[in-house]
Amino acid sequence: MQTPLRFPTDAEVNAEEAARFRGLSAEERIASIRSVLSAGDLLIRRSSQKDFLKSHRQSQKDLARRAIQEFAGRHAERS
Repeated sequence: MQTPLRFPTDAEVNAEEAARFRGLSAEERIASIRSVLSAGDLLIRRSSQKDFLKSHRQSQKDLARRAIQEFAGRHAERS
């Protein structure tokens, strides 16, 4: 049975949002990214699990830092 309303697929919605984002100026892109990050930070601050989320975020930063240091150590030029 075919419904009278057609809803876009997730892929179509994502493609539209990506095209809209690519159409923004560099300043608008930065503002958009900052807005998303600010909203995420607000959600974390208001969360009942904010302590866990903060510690998890810090552990992820530590893991990323360690991975970068290991990568640089393996691939750095040695003189």
